[in-house]
Amino acid sequence: MNKAKCDSIVTVNLVILGSTTSQVDLEGCRYVRSPYNSKVVYSKSGTYTDTLVNAAGCDSIVTLIIKVNNVNTTVTQNGLQLTAQSTGTLQWLNCGLLYKPVAGETATLFTPSVDGNYAVDVIEGNCRDTSTCFTIKGVGVEDVLAFSVKVYPQPSEGVLYLESDRLLHQVTLRLYDAQGRLVQEASQEHMSQLAWNLTVISGVYTLEMEANEGRFRQSIWVK
Repeated sequence: MNKAKCDSIVTVNLVILGSTTSQVDLEGCRYVRSPYNSKVVYSKSGTYTDTLVNAAGCDSIVTLIIKVNNVNTTVTQNGLQLTAQSTGTLQWLNCGLLYKPVAGETATLFTPSVDGNYAVDVIEGNCRDTSTCFTIKGVGVEDVLAFSVKVYPQPSEGVLYLESDRLLHQVTLRLYDAQGRLVQEASQEHMSQLAWNLTVISGVYTLEMEANEGRFRQSIWVK
């Protein structure tokens, strides 16, 4: 109604702007960074959504299909040997020499010729990563052969007895599982006889005994 108290007819041209949707496929090594917000990082593959503002000022819903490729850098250690679990392209590195490649060492199994810290560089497809460093100590130390070490019983039911025919000094005992992981360790200043209480589950293990006089290794069975 206008001022004259008559009808006032108003025509309104109304345009309703709707939201938009889109899909973006992204792939990366180890992680994928959002193209819309550099602070957002995706470390797992999956489907994600993000809401933005389109040119019309309305919601723009973006579906992100994320594929994250992780390189298998798992390494197992068994005494002085390192084994890479990846089936990709390998190169063993000397961590102590600024990750310098060890010449000719590109196989799954690596036995260093000198003490040091070592890692493996792995290439799988278009991705590349490096394992953590592993310490190798005792290269060149001969196994104890000048005297005997008796280890019993086999299998052990929780206590392992070790007997040497002479006194050993600065003795360290290490027990490795089948994957080369150190699972138990003990030290003695002097030893000729020892009863070692084991805290591991049943299985086959590698016993390593290192002393000033040399090193001894033997497989044992824990029942």
